[in-house]
Amino acid sequence: MNCSLLNIKKMEDYINMRILIIALAGIGDLVMATPTIKAVRNKYPESEIDLLVFPYGGKEVLEGSKYINETHIFVDRTHTLTKKKPSIFNFLKTLFLLFKLRRKRFDLSISVHPSASVRLGFIAKIINAKMRIGFESKYYTNIIKLKQLHKVERNFKLLEPLGIKITDKKLYFHISKENEEFAENFLGNGLFVGMHPGGYWKRELKKWPLERFAKLATILNKKFGAKILVFEGPSDKGDYQKIEEYMEIKPIIVKTSLKNAAAVIKKCSLFISNDTGMMHIAEAMDVPTIDILGWADLDSGPYYEKNKKLLAWKKLPCHGPNCKVFISGGICNPTCNFECYTEIKAEDVFKIAKGVLK
Repeated sequence: MNCSLLNIKKMEDYINMRILIIALAGIGDLVMATPTIKAVRNKYPESEIDLLVFPYGGKEVLEGSKYINETHIFVDRTHTLTKKKPSIFNFLKTLFLLFKLRRKRFDLSISVHPSASVRLGFIAKIINAKMRIGFESKYYTNIIKLKQLHKVERNFKLLEPLGIKITDKKLYFHISKENEEFAENFLGNGLFVGMHPGGYWKRELKKWPLERFAKLATILNKKFGAKILVFEGPSDKGDYQKIEEYMEIKPIIVKTSLKNAAAVIKKCSLFISNDTGMMHIAEAMDVPTIDILGWADLDSGPYYEKNKKLLAWKKLPCHGPNCKVFISGGICNPTCNFECYTEIKAEDVFKIAKGVLK
């Protein structure tokens, strides 16, 4: 295509575009962007649609699905498990990737939330698609104003310049028949309750105490005979061992690929989690989900109304703009006692779970 998309009035006439979805955020953020990505594919079914993601799970969300042609991995020091500065080799590899994407001459790039930063906008500029849609950065050709909406709904705003209407708001995570067979062989039959006591983001800043997960697991086992599944991700090393020490029963530890884990979650009657990517995967699998939200904003929590009603959350005076978790510069406040988590008791969450399992 030789002419700029900025001058095209009827974009629907162009069905063989090269499109890049830039999703440089967490796994949960990508899951929340899937309704938007599905809408783009449905609008341009013959186009080549690529995806740019961070490592550690992002690739698995849509890999193998009809919505994406190719996934590219972008590595930086913020989104690695070690937090160490990438080696010169990895730095050059990432730089080569950006210029490789630039040479593909994309017609359109869409930077899904959260992409309202100068740095992420600059990455889109380096790749230099003819039309670049994103939030509040001068490097986009079409700048979308951020609004106080759930993250899923915010991404819908990115489609307005394209004239795309959202008809399917369902979250999505791609699993195969092989993944489902793994889950069947791994679990067999029974009443299963999944738990994710870990979480990648800032390690300890978005976690309900492990001993409360353990107490809740014991209550659910005694009251309903539920088999408790504890999910462990790459950044959760040690959490499942600690929770076992607190528990009166032996849980089933799920330590496998993200796609297999998603298939296992699908077999659960209930999923209980910190506000993590696993929680959003559970929503995508249509499993009733209790999100222990803590200090995080409601617009990043569960999307489905049925799960919003299951939210484990305490409204405190320090929530929102008055949050004490951080001090200046984004540094964790050592004086914060995390009342937003400690005020939530195991019995509080059990009352919510009881309404699902009864």
